[in-house]
Amino acid sequence: MSSGFSSLDFGRTRNLQLYTLFAFDKNRQIMLQAYKEGQEEKKLEGKVDVISLDVQKDLCEQWEARPSLPDVIVSKLHKALGSAGDPVHDACLKHYDELMAKHKEEFEARNLIPIACELQLSSREKMTSFLQRIASVTSLINANSTPCSAPQWCMFDRRTPDSSALPPFPVVVKPKSTHGKRMGLVFDLPGLISLTRSEEYPNDEFSIEQYVPHNGVVYKVYVIAQHIFVGKRPSLPNANSPTAESLKAFAAEVKGEYVAVSPPAAGAQEANGVHCESPGYVVFYSDVLTNREGTVRCQRLQESKKPCIDESLDPSVVTVIKLAIEHEWDLEMFGFDVLVHKDTRKHFVVDCNVFPGYKGVDDYLVHMNKLFIRHGIRRGLKEDVARLNSNDDNVKSFCVQSLKEWSDKDVCLSDIAVTRMVDSRIFKVKLLKDKRPDVTLRRALVAFYNWEKPKRTIHDEVNFVGNVSKRLSDVGLGPFQYNDINASYYGCERFLGRIEEWVTGYTLLKALKKVETDWDAMFSCLGRSLAKFHSLMHNETFKKSIINYHFGSIMPDGPPLCYTLLETWRRCAVISTEKSGLSRSQQWSDFYKEFLQYIDIESVKKTVHAALQSKQSTRFVYSHFDLNLSNAIVDDNAKPTKVTLIDVEWCGPNLAVYDFAKLISSLELQISRGEVDLNMEQVNVFLKRMIVAYLETVGVLTEGVDEEQREKEVSDFLCDCYTFVPIACMLNVYSNFVHANFDGQLSDTVSEGTELGKRGTNFNWIRHAFDHFACFKKYYSRLQALSAKTADEHD
Repeated sequence: MSSGFSSLDFGRTRNLQLYTLFAFDKNRQIMLQAYKEGQEEKKLEGKVDVISLDVQKDLCEQWEARPSLPDVIVSKLHKALGSAGDPVHDACLKHYDELMAKHKEEFEARNLIPIACELQLSSREKMTSFLQRIASVTSLINANSTPCSAPQWCMFDRRTPDSSALPPFPVVVKPKSTHGKRMGLVFDLPGLISLTRSEEYPNDEFSIEQYVPHNGVVYKVYVIAQHIFVGKRPSLPNANSPTAESLKAFAAEVKGEYVAVSPPAAGAQEANGVHCESPGYVVFYSDVLTNREGTVRCQRLQESKKPCIDESLDPSVVTVIKLAIEHEWDLEMFGFDVLVHKDTRKHFVVDCNVFPGYKGVDDYLVHMNKLFIRHGIRRGLKEDVARLNSNDDNVKSFCVQSLKEWSDKDVCLSDIAVTRMVDSRIFKVKLLKDKRPDVTLRRALVAFYNWEKPKRTIHDEVNFVGNVSKRLSDVGLGPFQYNDINASYYGCERFLGRIEEWVTGYTLLKALKKVETDWDAMFSCLGRSLAKFHSLMHNETFKKSIINYHFGSIMPDGPPLCYTLLETWRRCAVISTEKSGLSRSQQWSDFYKEFLQYIDIESVKKTVHAALQSKQSTRFVYSHFDLNLSNAIVDDNAKPTKVTLIDVEWCGPNLAVYDFAKLISSLELQISRGEVDLNMEQVNVFLKRMIVAYLETVGVLTEGVDEEQREKEVSDFLCDCYTFVPIACMLNVYSNFVHANFDGQLSDTVSEGTELGKRGTNFNWIRHAFDHFACFKKYYSRLQALSAKTADEHD
C-alpha cells in the first residue's frame, strides 16, 4: 500500500494563531482578555493562541520574530486613524505603514477588518456618504415597504461659516473624526457658530446632521457572521419648542450641559447676516448618552419572527442594511445604529463601526470564536486541497488509503486515472480498463465541500451536505457513500467532503442529444425518481434526521425554500449589481434597466399564485431544488431505466411545482442555445409522461380514478408547471448575479463579452443571467396575457 498523501495530510494539530492589532483600544483589549480566558478554561471550542502585536513598537520586528505566519488577524486602528496629527498616534501609524510596505499581501489576506474600511469609517464625512449609499440601496430593495434613509448632512467649517447647505434646524453637531464623542444639539445659526468656536474642538470642520425625533431610542445592531443582534438604548429625547428652561431640562436628562448664547452687540451681525436671539444649545457626549438607564439587552433578530425588541423596528430593513454593509467590505464583525422617526416610522441609519463591543450580546465570545475558527479552517483546507492538487499521484494515494477495497488489495497508483471536474475540488477516480480485474470498486467521486461559498440557507457547521447524502443513499435515492472526509483543525473536527459511488450513466442533457434514447421511458423514470424524492417529506426517519434537525427553525410554518432563497438572492443581486458597471455597459445596460423593473418580485408572485390550479402542485415536499439537465443521471443500461438525481446541496422543504418549473426553464435555455434539438411542443409531451408517472407514484392517479379526472389532474399540474416558470427563472437570475459577483464579474467595469464559456473556468454568469431573464419575460408575459383574458371573461 502506498504511503503517500492520505487523509492524515489534512488538518492542523497545532493551535490556531490569532494575531491582534489594536491602537489604544482598552475595550477591545478587555474583550480579547476575556476571549483568552475562555480559551484557557476550555469554555470555547478549539485551540487558539492569541498573540497581541504592540502598535507602539516596531511591527515588522514583531511580525518577523514569529516562527510562522498567523492564521487569522483582527485589527482595529480606529483611534489612531481618527487622531491624525497627534505625535503618539502618528508614530503608531508609521509602524503600521512600515509593516504594510513589507508584508501587506500576507497581512491583508488574513485580516478580518480591512484597513480601507477603517479609513472610511474614521472620517465623519466619508462615513456619512457611505451610509447614504447603504440607505439608498436598502430603499431600492425595500421599495414598497418601510422607507430607509441616512440623515441629511453637510460639512461645516468654522473658519468660513456658510449656512446655505445646512439641513433645517434643529441639527446635531458632530466632530469631523468619528473618534470624537462631544456633540451638540443646536436650534439656530448663532448657536451653531457658538458651539463650533469652542476650544474643546481641535479641528475646524464639523459634520452637521439633520435631527431626527425618535422617541429617545436608538437601536444598536451588532453583526457576527450570519447572526444579527439588536439592542435598545436611550438616545436624544424628542426636542420640543426650545426655550432656555426646556433646554436646561433636556441637558439634565441626557447628562449634558446647557449653554446660553450671548446676544450680539447692537449693530453687530453674525455670519451671513444672521442676527437673532438664540435659546442656546445642549452639549452632550455620545457614550454617556447611550449608557443611561433604559438599556434593553440584545435579542437575536430573525425576520420570520416578529417583532424584534419592539414593534417599531422593521427586521427586513435591518437585515438589508446588514447585507449591504457586509457586501461593501466583505465584513463579518460590525455594528450600526438605527433611529425610527416618531411619526413617519422611517428608518435612519446613523452610525457604523467595525469590531464593536457587542455590549448586551449574550455569548458573543462563542460566536466570535466560531468566526475565527471558520476563517482558520477555510485557509487551512484551501492550502491542503492545493497540496492534494499539486499532482495526480497525491489524489491517487489519497483514494487508495481512503477506499478500503483499494487499500486491502494494494491497488497501485499506476492503475488509477484521475479527472478533475469542478474548481479542482471534485475528482473522478477510476481503475484503468484491464487493470486489476479482481477489484470490484472501479470508479468513485471525491468531492470536497466548498468552504469558499457557504450554503446560504444553512451555515454548514452541522454537516448538512454529508448527512443528506448519507440519508439519500440509505433510501436508494443517491449514490453509495464510501467515506466521509473529516479532519481536525485546531482542535475542531470538521466534515470536509465525501467519497461516493460514481453514478453510472450520462446527464439528461446528453441523453436528449442521443437519437436512440427512449425519451418516454426516460421522462417517466424521472417522474418516479422525483416523486420518491418529494415523498421524503413524509418519511419519518428522514424527517427526524434531516428535516427537523436541519430545517427545524423554519418548519412547519416557514416559507418554502424557493421563496426563502428568492428573497435572499434578490437582495444580494440588487446589492451586487447596484455598484457594478452594468448600468454603463454598452452590452448589458438595457438588460439591467429591465431587471430593475422587477426588483419588487411580490407582484410576480401574486400573479403566479392566482393562476395555480392543482392542489398537488402546491404540496409541501422535500425538493431537489436544482433539477437542471446536468443534475439528472440517466442509466438506460439498467432494466428498467434508472434516473439518479445528483448535486443535492440545495435540497429542502419546498413546493412540488418548483422542481418541474426549474426543469422547464433549463430545457428552454438549452433549446434556445441550440444545445438540444427539440421544440417546446415535444417537451410538452414528455412533461406529460413525467407528470403521469409522478402522480401515479405519489398515489394521486390510482386505478380508481376515472379517465376524465385523470386527464384533469395531469392537465392542471402541467399548466401549473408552466405558470411557475417565471419564479424559477427570476430566482436563477438572482442566483447568477450572486455567482457573477463572487467570481469578480460585477466590478466597476464589466465584460462586454457574450460567450457563455465553460463552468469552473471562464463561465459568463452575466450572460447566463441574461438568458434566464429572457426566459422569465417570455413566460411571464404569457401568464399576464392569460390572466387578463381570464379576468375579461369573468367580467
